[in-house]
Amino acid sequence: MKWEYLEAEGRPELEEDQFLTEDLLDLEVYTEDGQLLGTVDEVLNNPAHDILVVGELMIPVVKEFVLDVDLDEEKITVRLIPGMLPEPT
Repeated sequence: MKWEYLEAEGRPELEEDQFLTEDLLDLEVYTEDGQLLGTVDEVLNNPAHDILVVGELMIPVVKEFVLDVDLDEEKITVRLIPGMLPEPT
């Protein structure tokens, strides 16, 4: 399954797992164990896949990392791998 993010004028009919980029901005991003990482500041469009920018954290928009997008709850749940989060100082 591929996540799709669409840019469009007006509000198009969207299928499951499709979102407008603007819908993702400012959503809260949580790890699968409930840790709040911050909010989506930007969505970078790249040829391979888009990237969610959450503060200094960059999360590839692929199913392995983005587990759920709940627009009603204004929440994105992600799975991170070791090394993605900055080391605490």
